[in-house]
Amino acid sequence: MPLFNTSAFSNTLDATHRTAQRKALVTPFTEFNGKPEDVVQHIARFTQRCKETGVVEDFNFIISENSPPSNVDLTDSTQKTAWLSDPRRYNYGNLLQDASQATLEKVIAACNQVRDSVNKLTATPDPKKMPLCSQRLVSFQNRDWIYVLLMNVWSLTMQAIMNRYQETHDQDGVVLWFCFLQEFAGTTTANIIQANAMLLDTKLLLQNFGKNILSFTNFVRAPVRTHLKAHEPPSRQHFISVFHSCLDAPNIEFQNFVTTLYADYRLDGLTKQLSMLQLLDKLDIEYKRLETLGRWEKKKYPEILALTQRQDQICNACQNAIIKCKFVYYQQ
Repeated sequence: MPLFNTSAFSNTLDATHRTAQRKALVTPFTEFNGKPEDVVQHIARFTQRCKETGVVEDFNFIISENSPPSNVDLTDSTQKTAWLSDPRRYNYGNLLQDASQATLEKVIAACNQVRDSVNKLTATPDPKKMPLCSQRLVSFQNRDWIYVLLMNVWSLTMQAIMNRYQETHDQDGVVLWFCFLQEFAGTTTANIIQANAMLLDTKLLLQNFGKNILSFTNFVRAPVRTHLKAHEPPSRQHFISVFHSCLDAPNIEFQNFVTTLYADYRLDGLTKQLSMLQLLDKLDIEYKRLETLGRWEKKKYPEILALTQRQDQICNACQNAIIKCKFVYYQQ
């Protein structure tokens, strides 16, 4: 693993420095009660605290393992030992910077690697390895302190929400933070990518929803809220995709309504000032208006249905008569 702890407290076993680092790390900041609209701000505050106290690299995890360079001979024991601790051996990710490639298994593996290293170093202490031992011990303590910080800034409601992960994190703050990111999905790169996939033109075809406007708008709201949580509002292309989809509605009045909005949007009119959620609300309101007035679907009057049925019967009788005449003709 790469070196841990980039703050002034790093790599020291002095009790005074350790006490100072712990105090700096676990001091509470603004309480988080689990409201989705506060997730992004909470992540920003937590990340800033970790940077200030130098524990960013405690959130590293291994993404993949690289093959050794051609000049490294693994049959040579010295070179093999050197390669096992070479920083080029692995590609690393960091939960604070981008959790999109993280999995629970990878995060727990990083946690176990630190614990195993600490246990080995403390079981057979070697004065020559004290700097590395210090780094491992510091990381081991930091992970516990990160857990304490989260408990200090999470409300009882929030702690109840995260209690379901108790067996998973084992009071390890880094693993618990990953569980938090998974629980409050919508703020990570992976979730943004997923949201964009849901807003592709091929996914937003109205026919995919049985041309039901309410089903369509409800589907669109989910990825839109994901974008808003991550402070990335839907793009112009997302708006255009929604307009194009609604133009396929099976109602001329609704099509005209959407056409007017779309034209105004392209001309940077008042429609351009609407958020995506506001636009979806307007589409719902217009659909419900037409539905209430009985103008969404054409009315089927009994008299017309009876007449149409009678015409179909007459046409069928005529066709049968023609076929019979042809049959008699050819028989002659």
